[in-house]
Amino acid sequence: MKMKLIDVNIPNYGMIKGRDSLNIVEMKSLNPRTIELILSLHTGIKNKYKYLKIIFVGVILYKVFDENIRGLLTEEEFDMHAKSNAESVFMEVEDSNLVKKNIGVYGNENLRHLIIETYDFKIESLCENVIIEDFKVC
Repeated sequence: MKMKLIDVNIPNYGMIKGRDSLNIVEMKSLNPRTIELILSLHTGIKNKYKYLKIIFVGVILYKVFDENIRGLLTEEEFDMHAKSNAESVFMEVEDSNLVKKNIGVYGNENLRHLIIETYDFKIESLCENVIIEDFKVC
């Protein structure tokens, strides 16, 4: 099987298109293996935003980088990503070399290789699970 990118639907929002739809508001480590992101989601109405909380659980690798840097992807995967038909800004790498390489090391068959593209950055994570929920700004 060859690696491919799968669009991920966000609960309550579906597929989010266009990297300028998302901005990083806050990023923090809740513990050594849990990363929390707060992202603003542009609604298409001037100055109207909704907020998402994305929590990566069981994090093995995590990287935030400029969109022109390949991050955790191999050169072959990065080229494939650039040429892919993925429409969403939230993707999962199916049949990822990174997952294959780390399953043996960590003994976990449920690793997920996820990519989120925001306005300024890409966020890439190799983790056991991801939790996505609405976030209320006080």
